[in-house]
Amino acid sequence: MGLGLIDIDAHNCMMLRAHQTPGNFELKKRNKTLVDHYIAVIKRYRKELLKLTDLVVADAFFSTRTFYEGIRAQGFHLISRFRDNAVLYYLYQGGPTGKKGRPRIKDGKIDVNKLDKSRMTPVVVDGMPGKAYTLLAYSKALKCKVRLVIWIMPNKKHKLFFSTDTSLTGEEVLDFYRARFHDIFK
Repeated sequence: MGLGLIDIDAHNCMMLRAHQTPGNFELKKRNKTLVDHYIAVIKRYRKELLKLTDLVVADAFFSTRTFYEGIRAQGFHLISRFRDNAVLYYLYQGGPTGKKGRPRIKDGKIDVNKLDKSRMTPVVVDGMPGKAYTLLAYSKALKCKVRLVIWIMPNKKHKLFFSTDTSLTGEEVLDFYRARFHDIFK
């Protein structure tokens, strides 16, 4: 596991620490999962990291509720990529329904093959082929609102990037992810 500091302006990531990932036998012996191990590493360096940022950029393996809640408990937001078949919903924009219970959050499932572009804002990022759109959405896996960026590549395939810090723009989400994992955009 590598802990790095991302320089958005230089589009670069400088490694701060490296941690040897234990093998399956060692994890089993400790009664931990790989995700538990990574959360523990972040927790160990929490104070130093929070002096620099409250954002953790991780690959798609970490777009799980367990990892998100583990780092959220330490004061961090997550920027990552969902699996291509993630279940995401548009946010309900209407007023109160007048019914009992908690307020309505979701307003229809997002189908990347039939996007409702009236609910999205185009994202323009230099050097990124295809088209990208951003919106606030609800993630079924994370059970929270996210800043979602949908990248439609020239070959019509798509990638789904997100941040649990919904104050970030779509451009910022892509900038952070690209600075850490630049080879995905080639």
